[in-house]
Order: sequence, then structure tokens, then C-alpha cells
Amino acid sequence: MNHVSGCSRRRFLYTVPLALLASACSPRTSHNEKEQEQKRPVAPAQNSDPSTALSLASLQKHLREERKSKSATLPGINRVTGFVVEGSDVILHGWQDQAIPPIELEVLVIALRNAFAVGNEYKGDPGCSIDPIPGEDPFRVQKVRVIGVPKDCVMAARHVRLDYELKRAGAGIPEPDGKILPSAFELADSDGPCVASGDREVSMAHRYWFYPITPERPRFTRDGQTVSILRPVGVQVLTEQEFMNGRGERTGATTADPGAQKFSGAVTALLASDKVPRYSQMVHDFRAIELARLMHFCGVQPIDLSFLINEFELARVEVPSLVGGVRRVEEGEAVCNATVTQTAEGTHYVERSNRYRYEYRGGVEAKVEIAEPDFRAGSLDILRRRIIASRPSPEVVFWRIN
Repeated sequence: MNHVSGCSRRRFLYTVPLALLASACSPRTSHNEKEQEQKRPVAPAQNSDPSTALSLASLQKHLREERKSKSATLPGINRVTGFVVEGSDVILHGWQDQAIPPIELEVLVIALRNAFAVGNEYKGDPGCSIDPIPGEDPFRVQKVRVIGVPKDCVMAARHVRLDYELKRAGAGIPEPDGKILPSAFELADSDGPCVASGDREVSMAHRYWFYPITPERPRFTRDGQTVSILRPVGVQVLTEQEFMNGRGERTGATTADPGAQKFSGAVTALLASDKVPRYSQMVHDFRAIELARLMHFCGVQPIDLSFLINEFELARVEVPSLVGGVRRVEEGEAVCNATVTQTAEGTHYVERSNRYRYEYRGGVEAKVEIAEPDFRAGSLDILRRRIIASRPSPEVVFWRIN
């Protein structure tokens, strides 16, 4: 029998609509960010009746014996609804959702190492930051900073790639697989250049970053060493208008303009839709971080995860240390209205025109926090007994819950 298958930061400088989309992933919370967090979308409750269980003890044993690690995915489960601690085993429960990609094993490993603070490179909330270089043109070459995870791991590569892709999407530059979002420019200028009175020349910067949607409490049910996730963390895009000097230094910030807010809302909706696999993987990253921190908070012993935490070999991938700025400039003039009158002195022409200039130049912060008020007490004994009783044998890695 095959025992593996028991059951077959914020400076994310981005140049966007109305000038520069400065996006960030490095950690920093401003007054405007707090306001936006209060207006965050509601993270829905998930189906907490699991159909599959996965033993991390058996998985680690199999990986150690078979020397398989890189490019692996979690077998039989890609929606995790919680875990059970049974002796020295940690058993995940959940189900397999065919609409979304599998969970990369490396993502869980990285999340566990960050939660249990294994080494200096795992300190801080996982994320990335794309920042201007002091003293240089901030919109030509920018530096990449990775936070809380190794600089060359799959999670870092995804966060940097999606951060940079978001800058391009805001500027209306599609990816090779096509356009999946309206640009921030289109959303900002949906009413045309004459919506405002008088001349206007738009030259604004916006900072966008991926950030958790923290659900309302209670988020988890806990019964001894059995935990059920009622409302998993979601992912949103936050934005604010920021002011920068010619050296790329931040001098202030205020509420984002309507176009930028619509753009961030469109990305947030896409993240929740399961329609784009790479965005679903970003959600996997945030939920793996939540799961790992939940284990740490609930007292799971690192020795029971020792292979994943200490021995599992991560794939090394290329993550750029520098990227080019994303830039797009559009300008013109529109005659919004004109009046012609005739008098004895002659014909008089008066017009109102608007000049416009839209310039696009070119993070992620997985700040997932868990506290005691996030939990509610409840009886999970039936769920626990179902999971344990359904296991065909101690060696099986994953199995269907009866």
C-alpha cells in the first residue's frame, strides 16, 4: 500500500494612475492605514466540517525516508480548517477544493520557521518592499527588500512578483496571460477629463500593499489540543496617496483618490474570488502564516515539527535585488465647453479647457496576529474522535474523515 495516499513593507513604490503607484510591503501603519483597516472587507466564515485529515508526523517520516522535499505539495488538502494534537503528531484537517491550487509544502515550512523564529532571516512579519534608492531617480531603478523569510525562497519570489505585477496592472500594462484588472487610470478617469473645473495636471503618488483581512472575533474554536478555524484570514490591497520629494523620500500621506481606491477594491475582490491561481497562492501564503502562528500560540512543540522546521531543504529561486520602475505618461487637452456670442463689436469666443497629465512610474505585509480573544471555547471532541477513528493505519499520511 502506498502510505502517502490513504485516500486518493511597505514601501511598495508603484507608479499608478495619476502618476506614480508607490507600493510597499514593509511594516509601518499610518493613521490612514488604520482608517482603511477599519473599512476592510468582511472575511467570510468557511465550511468548518472537514473531510480530509493529514498527519504531519507521517508526512515528515515519509519525506525523511524518501528524501523528497523540493516542489512537493500538501497531499489531499488545500483548505485547512484546523488541527488536532495527538501525542507527538499534529494532524491537519480540512478538505480538497478543486477550484484552487494545491498548497506548496515549502509555504508551510517557511511559515512554521517564521512562527517559531528559526534564525535571523525569519524575524518579522513576512513580506517584501520595493523602494527607491536614496539619491537616485526613484522611478528608474528601485531596490527589493525581503522581510521575515529567506531572500531566495518561493514565498519571497511570489510576493515580489505579485507586488511588481500590481504596479503594472495599475498602469494598464497587461501580463503575458492578458489583462485581469481595469487600470487605476481607467478607474480614475472614468468620468473624462472635464469632470473637474479649470486646468488640472495630475501628478500624484500612491502606495499599494497586500495586507491581511483580519476577521471578526471569535476566529477560532479551541477544545484542549483540538482547534477549528472558523474564519480564516483573507488578503486585501490597501492604498494611500503619498507625497515624495525628488530623491524618492516620503514627506507625507493622505487618503487615496477615488480611482486608486477603486483599483485596490478590484484587486481585493479578485483575491477573494479564486479566479486567478497566482492570487489564490498569495491567499495560501497568508493562511499558512496564520496556521503556523496558531500552532505556536496553542503550544505545539517544535520537536514535533522538527523535520519541517530544521531539516527540510528549501528550493532556491532567483529573486531580483533591483527592479526597473514602471512608467507610463499620458497628457493632452480637452475643450470642455465653448460659448460663441455675436455683438455689434464682433464675434466673441470663450472656452473652458482642461489640461491633464497622467503619469505612471515604476508590498506585501503578512502581519497576522493571534490573541486570546480570537478564541472561543467549544466542544470539538466528536470531531477529534472522528479524525482519529477514521485513520486506516498509523503510517498513512492523509485519509478521508468518516
